[in-house]
Amino acid sequence: MNYLVIVLRLIHIIAGVFWVGSTHINHFFISPTVSATAEAGQEFMAHLVVNAHLSTRIAISAIVTVLAGGWLYEIDSKALTSARRNSGPGLGFGIGGLFAIIGLIFGLIKGKYSRMLENLAVEIRGKPTP
Repeated sequence: MNYLVIVLRLIHIIAGVFWVGSTHINHFFISPTVSATAEAGQEFMAHLVVNAHLSTRIAISAIVTVLAGGWLYEIDSKALTSARRNSGPGLGFGIGGLFAIIGLIFGLIKGKYSRMLENLAVEIRGKPTP
């Protein structure tokens, strides 16, 4: 087996696990807890997003996952000329890649608006200006 394929698979799997796992943890556990704990939760989330750069790290892992997966698909399908592309696994990888690209696009759009809200929240914090 080719070393490039092994490295790409490791990158694809590790980045994908981080992407999906962190998104699910945020959606199912962190966001409800932040909502339930009012101001303390907002401070926690502000630190998590602004200082720990969680959304940036999730976006980077999503991009790396899609790029590594696309490269693996290109290697496996021999630049889309192989008959394997039309086989069951080839179609499965293609459909999975399509959904990953759609998820990446939606995530990046959501991240853009989240950053705008973060900047607004930073401006609102503190005492009101005259």
